[in-house]
Amino acid sequence: MEKKLNTGRQLELDLGKALIIVNLATIHTVIECSTDQVLAHGFPYFFDSILGGPLAAPMFLFAMGIGFIYTRKQNPKDFFIRGLKLGALAFSLNLLRFFLPLFLGYLITGDREQYLQPLLYRVFGNDVLQFSALCLLLFALLKKLKIPDFALLLLALIMRICGSFLSDVDTGNQILNVILGHFVGIEDAPEMVFSDFPLLLWFIVPVCGYIFAKKLISCENKKRLYLVTSLPCLIFAVFWFARGISRTCGMFDEGQNAYYHMGMPDMLASICAAFAALGIYYLIIKILPQKLMNVIVKISAAITYVYCIQWIIVMWATDFLLYILRGSQLLPEKQSILLGYAISILSVSLGLFLKKKMTEKAKAGIIQ
Repeated sequence: MEKKLNTGRQLELDLGKALIIVNLATIHTVIECSTDQVLAHGFPYFFDSILGGPLAAPMFLFAMGIGFIYTRKQNPKDFFIRGLKLGALAFSLNLLRFFLPLFLGYLITGDREQYLQPLLYRVFGNDVLQFSALCLLLFALLKKLKIPDFALLLLALIMRICGSFLSDVDTGNQILNVILGHFVGIEDAPEMVFSDFPLLLWFIVPVCGYIFAKKLISCENKKRLYLVTSLPCLIFAVFWFARGISRTCGMFDEGQNAYYHMGMPDMLASICAAFAALGIYYLIIKILPQKLMNVIVKISAAITYVYCIQWIIVMWATDFLLYILRGSQLLPEKQSILLGYAISILSVSLGLFLKKKMTEKAKAGIIQ
């Protein structure tokens, strides 16, 4: 095993995670407050299809794979327990952001189409936290079996190929669709099932981060490493994204599943974008003031707290309050963006506060 030379916090990774999370509330707010027609152009399109598309989740999941190497707890049991805890958190979040506002909204308005019909689909649907939980559980098994990196990458490729052949299927049974939607891309006829980030399609992203992290943690010259990896990745990603955007094809095609169930070339470009972004962030952190970097590190460390809080606030503010008060959650472009960043500021502030309190309790031995 190569010697670990580059340990400790990777500040370019912190910057990448912080940039994602501070924009996520705005991305979700713009999506919730806009029609499909509005999301097809201008700033809403940028927030939905670009910033909230290949520049968001792939970077987060790539970073998660890197974290698998840099975490102090490397035992398969630790990964298994983390997976169970994250799965429980994911379901709890769905109860808070979907079940409660939708059920209460139905009781107040009696609007079945707005609140009751999507309720169970959203509560039991798949999203990035559910994917991350499944990923941790699978990694726990693979670490237990001591699978080498080559076999791990081969497995991820096989899963990706199988997932591509099975994408956009409809079993005809909605319960089965909801369950399978966590593993393969489901495209049901009523378009009710949330099959975001199916395991077979997206597992390759954290695997690539995991394998890259092994090189990163043992490299003597990070500048050279990022120059070798990031520059060609940047060129390819820019070319591929420009092609997709100009032609409205691939993951930039109409419908959210064009992104969540993207093909292999789009996935490769998204992974390349993560490589490229890390190289750019490595250069940026060299010129940022230390006080600002301290804040960025804190936001990065609190990313799970901020993620959950912003989702809860977004759904209660849009699907519940706006819809009940105005009869519609739709807002003009500027108002939705302003609301999004207001929620972002609130979410980050609450997330940092909650993270600080939980850290204090952990140090005091109140929680583990």
